[in-house]
Amino acid sequence: MDDTKTLLQQIRDKEQEVNLTVEEVRKETEAMVAAAKTEAEKILQDTEQRGKLAAEELTRSAGAKIEAEIDQLKKVAAADGDQTKTKGNMNKDSAIETILRHVTMR
Repeated sequence: MDDTKTLLQQIRDKEQEVNLTVEEVRKETEAMVAAAKTEAEKILQDTEQRGKLAAEELTRSAGAKIEAEIDQLKKVAAADGDQTKTKGNMNKDSAIETILRHVTMR
């Protein structure tokens, strides 16, 4: 009877085999999950970096556009100022005459 295992012993042996297999699968699964987490963190970091770079580029681009608009507004304002000065100089003599007439009551 020593050479032949009892049914209970065979069941116990099989149970140990299954437990070993389950433990191996658990370890493999944990390793896969850890690798997936690492990959996900890397993807997240890469995405954040690309987003940061894109935001910086957008800020630079918008800043350049705003600077161009400011320069254009300055040119328009200078041109308007020159036109106003020219018109004022043209009307200066008649304005002086009108003011003198009112002051001196002529």
